[in-house]
Amino acid sequence: MRESKNEFTALGKRLRTIRRSLNMKQIEMSEPLGISISYLSDIELAKRKPSPEFFLNLSIKYNVSLDYLFRGIGDMFLSPPQKTGQKPFDFNENLGTIDQLIWLMENSPFFKIQ
Repeated sequence: MRESKNEFTALGKRLRTIRRSLNMKQIEMSEPLGISISYLSDIELAKRKPSPEFFLNLSIKYNVSLDYLFRGIGDMFLSPPQKTGQKPFDFNENLGTIDQLIWLMENSPFFKIQ
């Protein structure tokens, strides 16, 4: 369990780094994701376990690399970040993100039932 807590702490720190690199306050990031500021804060502080929908929305809306978010590997963003002008969801364009999320859900301790 301790290892899992350390992983959640690292994920929260990386999420905060991503948000700050976008020059966003918690409210600016949370509203487009459809979550409360307290939920985002709790994730950043490793107090709450994020839902799979949270990870998918974060990746799609902010071009966040799930490899970076979960494991700290590679670039933070899939492409240059855009704070505004979000485009509509395109399933074909996001297949890689969806495949990555499915793999992470099957293999990551963040989704293991305890």
